[in-house]
Amino acid sequence: MHDVTRKLHAPKADFAFCCNVVMFPDLHKNSLAFKNICAALKPGGTALLVLPALESALFSSWRLIQLYGREGVKPRNIPAHEFHYFKGPKYDILQGIVHIDKVPTKHYTAAELEVIMPQAGFTITKLEKLEYDWNTEFANPPKNLNAPYPWDWLVEIRK
Repeated sequence: MHDVTRKLHAPKADFAFCCNVVMFPDLHKNSLAFKNICAALKPGGTALLVLPALESALFSSWRLIQLYGREGVKPRNIPAHEFHYFKGPKYDILQGIVHIDKVPTKHYTAAELEVIMPQAGFTITKLEKLEYDWNTEFANPPKNLNAPYPWDWLVEIRK
């Protein structure tokens, strides 16, 4: 497997696909990875990226608060372990660092992607939600927990 933060010495490609690859807690490494993906593509080449969505992590937390509220539990009384993924310092959360399975993981906002993709040499051609079932967020989600569902960003970009 290649380290995406280091220059790739291979023929340029027409297409790249990266699913949950560019999500380092070190924002500089993410910037290098995006620039390397761009450098690996031919002019006019396309990349399809799946990236964690910060809005989804926040929305899932809001839904959790809502579920506890239905049982009469106030947000301040929800067990802290329910929000274990936001265990870093405030500036980590503000930068989109969420702990997934105890691993600090970069999550992106749609607005952030609109800024960083051009900085890496890309034009966004599509930005869509790639939805998942609630059981990806909660161990035993209620059966009546419906849309909107948690999501990652599906980003189509062109060099």
